[in-house]
Amino acid sequence: MATRRALSRVFCRVLSRPRTRVSLPRASAFPAAAAAATARRASSSSSSSSSAPAEHVVPRTYGTPSTAGTAEAAAVAAAAERVVLPEVCEHLIRHGYAVVDGALDGVTVGEGGASLSETLRRELDRLASSSDADADADASSAGSSRAPDGMKRNATVLVQKDRVVQLEKANIFEAEVHAMKDEMASRFPAFRALREDRTFLTLLNAHAPPRTRAEDLHHQVVKLQVNFGMGACFPLHFDSAAELDGRRVTALTYLNPGWKEGDGGELVVYPFPSPPVKIEPRMGRVVLFSAANMLHRVLPSKARRLCFTQWFFARSAGGSSVSSSAAGSSGSAANGGVGGDGGDVAAAQVAALLRPEMRKHLMKVVHADEWAKSIEASHPDTPERKMALDTHWREVDVISRALAGKFPAGLAEVAAMSGPGEDAERARAATRVEWF
Repeated sequence: MATRRALSRVFCRVLSRPRTRVSLPRASAFPAAAAAATARRASSSSSSSSSAPAEHVVPRTYGTPSTAGTAEAAAVAAAAERVVLPEVCEHLIRHGYAVVDGALDGVTVGEGGASLSETLRRELDRLASSSDADADADASSAGSSRAPDGMKRNATVLVQKDRVVQLEKANIFEAEVHAMKDEMASRFPAFRALREDRTFLTLLNAHAPPRTRAEDLHHQVVKLQVNFGMGACFPLHFDSAAELDGRRVTALTYLNPGWKEGDGGELVVYPFPSPPVKIEPRMGRVVLFSAANMLHRVLPSKARRLCFTQWFFARSAGGSSVSSSAAGSSGSAANGGVGGDGGDVAAAQVAALLRPEMRKHLMKVVHADEWAKSIEASHPDTPERKMALDTHWREVDVISRALAGKFPAGLAEVAAMSGPGEDAERARAATRVEWF
């Protein structure tokens, strides 16, 4: 009893002590409102601190973004609220991609400042301009062009049994904002704010909630890119592999005010079994898609092309509920036809083929020729390119034989729905695809 009373007196003393009031920063969608809120907080702070003892000091804090309270940070947060809308996320979940126009153009940086899209364009143009004059005159010799200061040539890493080689792309250079040193990052305040602000990520979690906590979006990366044209492009590819890489959502933003038809550089997404979609890289356009499950490529660009990518990562990589369900249904579909009629077998096998992990293999077979041509168009003629092409065709052969042996009825059904006049059947099949 005495011990309990002693503890009670201790708790009473602790709980009765005056507490320091902690105010958490609140992101505002509008610069003017943010400035007014800051002024009110400053006024309140100065009036209340006059009675505080002189020996009280302001503690050093950690975790506050360096761009907090800036016009760039307010603009980035406001733009995210205009991009990540419920209807946009609904389209993203249902179709694997979504396109948003005008969101960055409608937000200014500071009072009377330029639009956010123009501010970002100027910063990226400044970063890329250092070697603009050094870009090669023709794509065949592009491998020798000098990279802009702070940027690196884009390259695909090929892992072989006995070595690792890099397959470089012609005239495409990139920079990761998080890898910039503080001095360099400070020269690009809008992109620095883009890296630090979490509004976009938070809204994706709210409007496209993950199935499990492990799939919750946790962090983001921003990569800047300049394509100097002269045919520079990307081959067909997926941005990530769910079992190895935690990337779940890709967001591409284009910064090309003078783009016109014929300049090239369009993004093509392949939401199979729906037909491919070609998306023009117009100024301020934002394209979101599934990083792990949306096959895509960039067509050859004849003109200089600026863009940046935001990648949003899950808390952890590995098998998601989608991947797990894919594995489970694949086996049941292959064996579930025993005792059923032909239509049931075909339908079950089509469902299995359209599951994310199996669908990625199917896509390599369906688009085998275009895939090979895109590799040839994206890379100079080198031994590394030949290695990539040999690997591609070897994989196509292995996948084709495996799928034909396990899903013959499903493959026949997929081939039939890809023909003319099968739009309705293709649309019905598309509703079965899980993108996240």
